[in-house]
Amino acid sequence: MNLKDQNWKNFTTNHLGDWHGIWTKYSPQGEVAESFQSLRSFRSNSNETEIVQKNHYAYSDRRRVEQSWEYNQLSNSLSNGVFIPEIESMRANFFESGHAAWVSTKLKPDSYFAVELFFKYQELRHSVGIVYDDSGCLFRTANIREDSTGFPSQYWSNETNQLPE
Repeated sequence: MNLKDQNWKNFTTNHLGDWHGIWTKYSPQGEVAESFQSLRSFRSNSNETEIVQKNHYAYSDRRRVEQSWEYNQLSNSLSNGVFIPEIESMRANFFESGHAAWVSTKLKPDSYFAVELFFKYQELRHSVGIVYDDSGCLFRTANIREDSTGFPSQYWSNETNQLPE
């Protein structure tokens, strides 16, 4: 199996289904900017060549936001990773262990640079997102704790403040 097909297989093997989580976004100074509940849902056709991803976000002020993407193995799986059509400047690389990285492919002047690193253990995923603004300064970081067994997680804390003062 070539690397492109193996990457897609690693994705479908480890990340399909529902991932219930809590996102906590931090300012460049390390202060909590916001925290909210999420559901990232990945569904595929029977032969796992087409994926529909729906992200649902529930905020404490009762706002609800949904984003969705559709991608497929033929069009969106390239030699340098999987891409979401609306975000072609980023690629996702998936490892057999379940870990993954979603990374900007080019450093360009006057544009954002982002990376999300996924660490997976059985039904748990922990990811860290880092975004730099168009002038190259740290814009935001995010801590995302997810559990594929449901919400609330029996493993992850719901606390926004992860460390004692």
